[in-house]
Amino acid sequence: MRPVARTLLAFVVGRAVFGLLFLMSALGRWRVPWYLPLRHRWEFTAAPSTLGMDWYGRSALSLTAGLVAGLCAWRLAAWTKLTPWLSRPAVVVGIARLGGTMLFFDIAFYGLSLVTRDIDPIALPAWYCPR
Repeated sequence: MRPVARTLLAFVVGRAVFGLLFLMSALGRWRVPWYLPLRHRWEFTAAPSTLGMDWYGRSALSLTAGLVAGLCAWRLAAWTKLTPWLSRPAVVVGIARLGGTMLFFDIAFYGLSLVTRDIDPIALPAWYCPR
């Protein structure tokens, strides 16, 4: 198998696992690491007790799973009997188009989730005096 096809396949598999895990953990409200900037610490929960950011923990979890899946796909692509089929230019182009389609849907989902998000502002501190 050509190294380009093998690498592209591994990238698309890793990207698919990353996207699916990120989406499923966000929609399913899984327990993930949250960073609490006001307390300067991390919390592993589904919903934090105070102001928190889940993007860092959710991304790290998804990136780790995507990396493992991509490495497994890269390794398995060399061992399987699909090597001649995966090396065909039409298959490589199809895999690249699949990757582009996944990227489009990821951007669309993330954009829609940001646009439709309801943000509850935190209360101002007692010491704050507006000018």
